[in-house]
Amino acid sequence: MLVHQKINVNRLAEHHRRLMEEIDYKSDSESKPPYSYAALICLAMKETKKKMTLSQIYRWIRENFAYYRQGDRCWQVRIEILSSRRLVPSVYESSSFLEL
Repeated sequence: MLVHQKINVNRLAEHHRRLMEEIDYKSDSESKPPYSYAALICLAMKETKKKMTLSQIYRWIRENFAYYRQGDRCWQVRIEILSSRRLVPSVYESSSFLEL
C-alpha cells in the first residue's frame, strides 16, 4: 500500500485480523509486519478509537508487533516524519494529537 493512497481503515483492520490468525506478530520477533508506517499508524488509531500522541502510537506498535520491540528504533523517526508532513492518509494533527 503506497503512502499517498487513501487508506480504507476498516479494510486494513479486517486484513490485519486475518493475518493475525496466520502469524502471531505480538510474539514473533522475526516476522516483519507487511504494513507501511502509515498503515501502522492507522491500525493503532482504529483499534484505540481515540486521538493518540506519537508516544502512544509507538507504544501500541511495540505492544502489537514484537519485530519493533528489538534493536533499531529508526522506525520511530520515520513515523514522526510521516505525521509531521501530514503524509499519513486520512490523518491530521491537532494539538499534538493524531486522529483519524
